[in-house]
Amino acid sequence: MAYFQCTLAMAMGGAVVVAGKFLTHAFPVFLAAGLRLAMAVPVLIALVLLREGRMPKLTKREALALFVCGFGGIFMFTVFLLFGLRYTTAAESGIITSTVPIFTALISVLYLKERLNSWGGLAVVLTMVGILAINLSGGDATGRGPNPLLGNALIFGCVVGEALFTISAKMVTARISPLATAAYVNLFALVTFLPFALYQMVSFDFTTPEWPNWSALVFMGLGISVLQFMIWFAGVSKVPGSVAAVFTGVMPVSAVLLSYAVGGEHFNWSHLIGMTCVVGSILCVTRGATTSEPASRQAPAESPGVS
Repeated sequence: MAYFQCTLAMAMGGAVVVAGKFLTHAFPVFLAAGLRLAMAVPVLIALVLLREGRMPKLTKREALALFVCGFGGIFMFTVFLLFGLRYTTAAESGIITSTVPIFTALISVLYLKERLNSWGGLAVVLTMVGILAINLSGGDATGRGPNPLLGNALIFGCVVGEALFTISAKMVTARISPLATAAYVNLFALVTFLPFALYQMVSFDFTTPEWPNWSALVFMGLGISVLQFMIWFAGVSKVPGSVAAVFTGVMPVSAVLLSYAVGGEHFNWSHLIGMTCVVGSILCVTRGATTSEPASRQAPAESPGVS
């Protein structure tokens, strides 16, 4: 059951970029994000109150860390994702966003002075090969989006934002539960998006989007920000962190397959090469973490983020 929960949560994570494709041409970027968060935040706060009795009080350090988490993991991620999807495909976006663990490791090496072992080095090489395979591949322009290089560059901004989320999350104390963390992060993100969303809402015609667009919005708001988070933590609470980390490899596979099945995108051999390289790099990072730390001391798996 734990393996199924981890797999389902990461498969839902891969569906984010496909759902974003349905949003990007129907809603203005900031309005879409604001509506999504407006659905998620009340539900998350209600769940915290139901399970914990009250929202925990934050210190200044915790509030700053959670605000940075919301800015990187939701604001940056959403803005770059929805703008990037206007120029590239959901399949390529899903593969690129799945490189977060590798680039987070690189940031940790550069700024936190952590060591990169041989498995981590191999993971970086595989990631670079996968990204190059995607961006340097041929194919017709319509099959890859109107401007795939620009789109993929924007999607890489999602990776930076999610890596920022992961690094900042390390500053949050263990006394704040994962559910309360998710509630605060989404709340801070909503506050960040609100002025831009209200500005776009004034001139937006809400009769324009069709039911697939509204369904994608509900999925992003309640399915990802609430349900996926709960499913993921239900799974990782029963398995070692190194085992749970392997399941992040499901995300690029899910994104590619759903982009074909639901998004109607065309198969490209570069997608298969890139997806294989990214999944291999995630396995290398997991292997490196396992060999560098005894199993009895391994930390719990990272949250998949609230993006």
